[in-house]
Amino acid sequence: MYEVKASLLKNRLYITIGKVFSKEIKDISKDVEKVAWELRPGFTCITRITDLGDLTEHESGQIEKIQDYLLSIGMAKVVRVGYQPGTQALEKTGKEVGYSAESVSSIKKAERILDDFVSGKS
Repeated sequence: MYEVKASLLKNRLYITIGKVFSKEIKDISKDVEKVAWELRPGFTCITRITDLGDLTEHESGQIEKIQDYLLSIGMAKVVRVGYQPGTQALEKTGKEVGYSAESVSSIKKAERILDDFVSGKS
């Protein structure tokens, strides 16, 4: 289960990831590329993890490619919310490509952090 959407007004990408299966990784990648392409450089991202089991080597590699892609098109900041083992797994893959994220306990906190970042308050 996953969802990828964007707010053009906020210039923000929203990714929700639940239990991911190897066969879904390509679909996630395609959807992220399609949706993120609409955003301007400097965009922010909230990644909500509802469930994420152990990642296979292939899945980890594909997630690293997604993270690298987002950095390459100008993502400025990302905040993760949710299931702690999942946020830790994404932190591990992110380190491989220089992708760092802050983890918080709620979408509301994530929105506030990114709104403050965009307005220059943080």
